[in-house]
Amino acid sequence: MLVNAFILACMSAAALGLTFVKLPVKIQQLLLKHPLFTDLATFGLTYITLGGSLTALFAGCVVGLVTSFMMHVHENKEKFRGVIIAWEWLLAKAKEFAVTADTWICENLAPTLAK
Repeated sequence: MLVNAFILACMSAAALGLTFVKLPVKIQQLLLKHPLFTDLATFGLTYITLGGSLTALFAGCVVGLVTSFMMHVHENKEKFRGVIIAWEWLLAKAKEFAVTADTWICENLAPTLAK
């Protein structure tokens, strides 16, 4: 149960982080100004989305902690340079994977679906 909660929390936190990057700057600033609201919102959304079980409760708690950590890193970028570099590398690899997947789908699946 705890392993499942941790896996779900990592996936949820990654999704929230990627969503945060795509939000307009004003909304990002609003979320960063109100960290308690942001933590509670991410916990609540995770808990509700994952079904309201005990596993969802643990996952929501971990997502809240990870959200707090990500907001702290965002506000203190000079202290966490290694985390920032790792995050930028991860985003670059995700973009490369998306391009590769799109190319593969267009080359292999599109002709099959067109028939």
